[in-house]
Amino acid sequence: SFLEISDHNYNVAWETLCDRYHNERKIIDTHVSALLQIEKIFKSDAATLRTFHNAITKHLRALEYFELPVDKWDILLLHILIPKLDKYTLKSWEEETASHREYPTISEFKAFILSRCRITENIESRIDVNNTRVKKPEKPSCLLSSTEKTACSLCKSDHYINRCPELLSEDLSGRWKIVKDLRLCTNCLSNRHTQ
Repeated sequence: SFLEISDHNYNVAWETLCDRYHNERKIIDTHVSALLQIEKIFKSDAATLRTFHNAITKHLRALEYFELPVDKWDILLLHILIPKLDKYTLKSWEEETASHREYPTISEFKAFILSRCRITENIESRIDVNNTRVKKPEKPSCLLSSTEKTACSLCKSDHYINRCPELLSEDLSGRWKIVKDLRLCTNCLSNRHTQ
């Protein structure tokens, strides 16, 4: 906003933007913090596993862009990420890597998470298909209603109390006293509940 828009000021504006927003240290700190703060998985459904995998991939790629030795961080990254797995995924990971003599790599971990994601997606889609196929036929339903005689709470005649001539002949304070004496709902005048 301090520069006039013109061809002459383009390079100055570009350099100003780069100086302002291309703070390599801040960007790296942001991605490392995001890796450390990836949320723990509590439910190993396909969507959660994919979100977990995508977050790891996104932040590692961003750090690789700055030519950091991400490929040398396997042990550290796995110590951060493995505890974030739910118990079922962790059990599968341990079964997967139990026979490995060497320490697993972050690439193997990401491939494992992606594989679990695909397996879970396949299972979930089959369950969805089976649930939509097995629909029980709807049973016919019938509605029973009863006609209950309405007796006025005040005069015991065959009308609702809101139509009662005795109630309507009273002034406001008289009506209020009748409602309180009969313990009627102050909202709907029912004797079945009070408000």
